[in-house]
Amino acid sequence: MTMPNRHLPNQVTHLTRRTTQRQFLLKNSKDGKIKNDIGFLFALSCHRHNQAPHAVTVMSNHHHVCITDNNGKRSDFLRDFHHLTAKSINKSLNRRESLWASASPGNTLLLDTEVIVKTMLYIWLNPVEAGLVSKVEEWEHFQILPKHWGKPMRFKRPDLYAANGDDKKIPEYIEITPMPPRIFPDLSLEDVIAHFERRINEEEQRIFAERKTKGKAKVLGMAYCFKQNPFSAPKKSVPMYSRNPRFSASKVETVVLAVQRMRSFWRAYRKRFQAFKGGVKVKFPPGAIMMRDRFGMVCAKLGREDPHCPIYAPFQF
Repeated sequence: MTMPNRHLPNQVTHLTRRTTQRQFLLKNSKDGKIKNDIGFLFALSCHRHNQAPHAVTVMSNHHHVCITDNNGKRSDFLRDFHHLTAKSINKSLNRRESLWASASPGNTLLLDTEVIVKTMLYIWLNPVEAGLVSKVEEWEHFQILPKHWGKPMRFKRPDLYAANGDDKKIPEYIEITPMPPRIFPDLSLEDVIAHFERRINEEEQRIFAERKTKGKAKVLGMAYCFKQNPFSAPKKSVPMYSRNPRFSASKVETVVLAVQRMRSFWRAYRKRFQAFKGGVKVKFPPGAIMMRDRFGMVCAKLGREDPHCPIYAPFQF
């Protein structure tokens, strides 16, 4: 199957965030309770803000998510998912204070098919690359894999809600049906699933061969992960103040163009915001979600695009 490389109009995004001090606060329990609770809160947040998930891997101290942002509300999705997860995990560990690191979450727009495929493979293979398991499916935590596409995933309401008296407001069970990103319109769902499962298998074999060459073919395994102290952290440090990219693409030129168009958006936005403060009735550039939600302002419609969906294109008014 050939992999087309083109600029995509839909907002496919890679989201990630670490726990505070990189502690293993998200680690799954043997009974699968943490896996279920995070899955429930993820699905609830997706439903609330109309986000379409494609790939997810929750590690013991961070998560990776690939979604399509259907309406420019992924910030609201992240707010709810992180807030609810923090409340649930803190309750289960009998702890307080912040669960998440104070740094901003990773929020990277994926601008072409090649980088979307590469990012999803990276998300799924995270526990294999870390030497925790030898195969993606051996990782016993909340994941959305190709095999889940087109099939409902069901989760039970966490104890957090019953304890707070919210059991009547939140359903006892919630379902979400993930799908692949809309980048292979000419292929059936079965063909897309088969393609990605084949790619995962190839990458697993590559990683195993590399580890074997270095004499590190043995993995730690889930039994080891279950025994980890949730308040411990990896011994190996990571660079501080690393880059948090806004865009990712297979070609530098695509990223440069996206940055230029983002700057064009902010120039148009600032000019219209000053006019708005002066009492002038104006239309904001597409993507001014807060002005729509707080003040009922209308965004200018460019072509057939949703006027309230963030796009990165030159604005001529």
